[in-house]
Amino acid sequence: MKHQRVQPDVITYNSLISACEKGKNPEQALQIFASMEHQRVQLDVITFSSLISACEKGKNPERAMEIFGSMEHERVQPDVITYSSLISACKKGKNPERALEILASMEHQHLQPDVITYSSLISACEKGKNPERAMEIFASMEHERVQPDVITYNSLISACEKGKNPEQALKIFASMEHQRVQPDVITYNSLISACEKAKNPESISVCSQM
Repeated sequence: MKHQRVQPDVITYNSLISACEKGKNPEQALQIFASMEHQRVQLDVITFSSLISACEKGKNPERAMEIFGSMEHERVQPDVITYSSLISACKKGKNPERALEILASMEHQHLQPDVITYSSLISACEKGKNPERAMEIFASMEHERVQPDVITYNSLISACEKGKNPEQALKIFASMEHQRVQPDVITYNSLISACEKAKNPESISVCSQM
């Protein structure tokens, strides 16, 4: 493109970063971002969100937070996708406290979390072994009438499994069935593991009948 003396614009660069993000190649995405800055191309919310997502998929939460800091410095307004990617990065970094701080910042910006945001938050709490906070977030999700999906329920059941609370896991599974959300193999594996770890014969009996 440059050989033809055609100057790439922000859409071109964003598409390239998005391709790197989907290909789980954060290093290449960061190189493209550096080229954008060198060429003084105007950065937008899509640029930063794609770059943060690339770092998240590349399991580099620290770099994702650095990019978010640059975004704030450039006074580019983040959107729901930006925040969801950041929370997901915190989840992979097993940092639920930082994820909750990001949620607070999101709410301060009057942005409504969606099912991806909530599911990532619940998963962050699950990986941080904080099942009580995971349930609080789920309650907020219900209060805001955001419909949970199978990923939400799986994260909740896994949180109960880590908290050795099979009764709560079974209640969540019942809610899942009531909402007609189709369980998958992860759902059943987490539920059976929750019952097995608690060594509760009644719970194990219920699980064996699924």
